[in-house]
Amino acid sequence: MKFLSKMLVSLLLVPASALATDEYTVELYDTYCKACHSVAGAGVPVAFKSSDWEKRIAKGFDQVVNNAINGVGNMPAQGSCQECVYQDFEDLVNYMSTAK
Repeated sequence: MKFLSKMLVSLLLVPASALATDEYTVELYDTYCKACHSVAGAGVPVAFKSSDWEKRIAKGFDQVVNNAINGVGNMPAQGSCQECVYQDFEDLVNYMSTAK
């Protein structure tokens, strides 16, 4: 039981970006997200700048994911990623919303 408790605590200390940073998520980010989310002043939350994401995430993680899927503002539906599935959008939001 002690081992399980330590394991759970250590998982809670791992940043979400580390859990979501697999090669496929990084590839999707580089292909579909980076052009807009790497530039400050574009009116979108900047990737890896957690302060840009705080208010959005506070409204609900699922809402942020749904905005990515359905489009919001100037962002097209699915961010133009037709190959992405719901889990990909969750992974991308986790990846981009956490400071590196």
